[in-house]
Amino acid sequence: MALLAAGCGGGSSPAPEPIPSPPPPPSVPTTGNTVERVKAAMTGSHEATSPALTSGNFYLGAPTVERTTAPGGAVALGGWGQVMAATGNTATNARVQLRNFETFAHNGSGWTRVQFGHGVTGAMYPANYAGSASQATDLKPEASGGVSIRPGANTIFRFWPESGVTKSLVATPGAITSVFTTVQARLVAASTGTDDTASAQYLVNTGADWWTSVEQASPYASAAAYRAAIPTNATTMRIGAGKQQLVTTTWQAMNFHSGSNAQADALASTGAGGRPLTNSEALEPRAVTRILPVGDSITQGSEPGVVGGNAQTSPGNDSYRRLLWNALVSDSTLPIVSFVGTRTGTVTSSGDCGRTDATVPADGTYLTPEFEPSHEAYWGLCTNQFVNFLPARLSTLASSARMATPDVALIHLGSNDINLEAQAAAGIVGELSGVVDALRAVNGSMQIGLARLIPLAGKTTEINALNAALDANGAAFAADGVTLVDQNGGFTTSSDTWDGIHPTTTGEAKMAAKWLTAVKAMLP
Repeated sequence: MALLAAGCGGGSSPAPEPIPSPPPPPSVPTTGNTVERVKAAMTGSHEATSPALTSGNFYLGAPTVERTTAPGGAVALGGWGQVMAATGNTATNARVQLRNFETFAHNGSGWTRVQFGHGVTGAMYPANYAGSASQATDLKPEASGGVSIRPGANTIFRFWPESGVTKSLVATPGAITSVFTTVQARLVAASTGTDDTASAQYLVNTGADWWTSVEQASPYASAAAYRAAIPTNATTMRIGAGKQQLVTTTWQAMNFHSGSNAQADALASTGAGGRPLTNSEALEPRAVTRILPVGDSITQGSEPGVVGGNAQTSPGNDSYRRLLWNALVSDSTLPIVSFVGTRTGTVTSSGDCGRTDATVPADGTYLTPEFEPSHEAYWGLCTNQFVNFLPARLSTLASSARMATPDVALIHLGSNDINLEAQAAAGIVGELSGVVDALRAVNGSMQIGLARLIPLAGKTTEINALNAALDANGAAFAADGVTLVDQNGGFTTSSDTWDGIHPTTTGEAKMAAKWLTAVKAMLP
């Protein structure tokens, strides 16, 4: 990216006979969900039995609502689903594809979307959930969206959105009167071996549970603990489960609903983009916008404790990403998005401009782990380091089972260049151009938001000079599809940071609001 120094014919033959129009093709269903289908998911019995469920199991027999209101101690809500082989299944190679998992909560006056996930994650459990779970290693990304899995004859694949649970969007659990969960599912052939989808008999359903601890219910904070807690938690905190339905090679929406028929009818107005009901759009892939957060500690966040080269004691900050995620989730008029990146955690000991990307940890736990955690942020690193390692990270991202090439990137970089290296504005801007070039190399149409940096205590002159240099090159950035996002205006180090550098909750809220406006303009 270049920046500023700062027939014709004739004859008398008779006209040919007109060719008859071909008959219209047979009608094909164009939607995967209706209010009637939501209601039907809660009536009658399951469509088949499964050897993975035996007598006395809660999930055996029929769809059930166990708790219409939150029990005491509930602080978070999590939707989930199950995949299992039905009795009589003979397929060994067919796979079940899952995508677009969403959870809605009704507060007595209307529905709010509180979870979504383009893809899902999950674990394998032995029959009846009796025994230890294992991490699902067979999840495979599918070109038409989401992931696919192949459960065994006596195993249950339990899945959930990568955000795990939601707490902030159900801040008063006792006020929730109904929950709706939905996922799209179908059979697909494996990429190798025999196509035995014709003989495949697999069941899928969805449900929801309450949780007493959002940290315990975070699959990325402690995946093993989360897997182990599911059967026990479900015994006392289970909301219910929908009908187990047989998957076909045509997309279907698998639903659960715990409320009244009137509340189900109200779902007709919850769809995004004018759709009558979530998961009811045409049975082709729903576009997902993949967002890559790029930055340093301000973007990565930290857990409580001592971090940093000068041994700061962090109160713990989730970064703007949690609040941005919740804002995108709760607005059901917006398309599905996914946060992507090769990292998922906070920092437990910081890096600096002399370290490499591989030596900056990302294994800490967020204070409120209720959002898709993926990111490309590194505590303490400088912009030139991103220029060096970002191409390899983007290559890893594109081939990862959980992630994909980003459609949108949000960049907040340069604070460490000023604070740790005293680098001049012109050099930082040139390196930011290199970061943009690395992103553009993997997706020529990527939408990129580049931040005018938040203030830095004791470095007002330097931050202002960098932001001015960004403004001076605004036309060149705009020509390359880069939008400058003013994160500086209205932000103060005295009230919006805990150490003059890293945002407090109020600072994170200000950053999230600015990024939200920018992201909305970038969504299709």
